[in-house]
Amino acid sequence: MPTAAIALMIVVALVGAAVAFVLPVWAIPPFLIAWLVGCAVLVERLFRNGPNA
Repeated sequence: MPTAAIALMIVVALVGAAVAFVLPVWAIPPFLIAWLVGCAVLVERLFRNGPNA
């Protein structure tokens, strides 16, 4: 996996954690579901297209 993809995932994780702390409690579950789906799509695209895509 390329370094840029790893760095992007770290940034996404940090931003996601920060937003989760800022959002009210009632908004966290739908946000986490959407964030996890987005991460899954990103990882799936990376593996499907290969490291140079």
